[in-house]
Amino acid sequence: MLILLFLLLAPIVASAARYLWLGDGRGNWQTADRSSAGLLPPASTHPEAMIRVFAARTVRWRSIFAVHTWIVVKEKDAPTYTRYDCTAWGDPIRSNGFAPDGRWFGAPPEAIVAVDGERAGVLIPRIRKVIENYQFRAYGDYSPWPGPNSNTFVRRVAVQHPSIQQTICLRMSAASHGEGHRPRGRRPPPPRRRR
Repeated sequence: MLILLFLLLAPIVASAARYLWLGDGRGNWQTADRSSAGLLPPASTHPEAMIRVFAARTVRWRSIFAVHTWIVVKEKDAPTYTRYDCTAWGDPIRSNGFAPDGRWFGAPPEAIVAVDGERAGVLIPRIRKVIENYQFRAYGDYSPWPGPNSNTFVRRVAVQHPSIQQTICLRMSAASHGEGHRPRGRRPPPPRRRR
């Protein structure tokens, strides 16, 4: 039991100590770097369809516990990427508000899911439809804890697509707070089965 407790608490204590000792190293969140991290090739040089899910540490002390996730898609031969975020300010569902592979308030992102080619081409229209019908899109729906938040958003898209659900679920870390958020009295829709 002590070993399990240690394995659960050690990463949190280490992150908290690092934060208290060094800070988050990103300075003021209002002026933090939001530029491209250079993880994606220019869309015009990559003709294949592409889906990426990115995760980056959140801002300030919350970075000890949480990540922000978002989805980037590009249809075959499209000249640009489309980035979808769920944020706490303004319209929660944001399209192209930031660079597709942009830093999240200075924190470099990591690609946690990559789907390319024909498979991506088939999934992109379905992903867009789920995003258009996302139930927590009204002002005030966002809640950092327990959700709905950016992780709930990405998870909800994944639940609709069993072919990427397992990949996203495996790669979303324990720092993805809210990814399992369920509205009171309602269960998320079951994954759709292929026929």
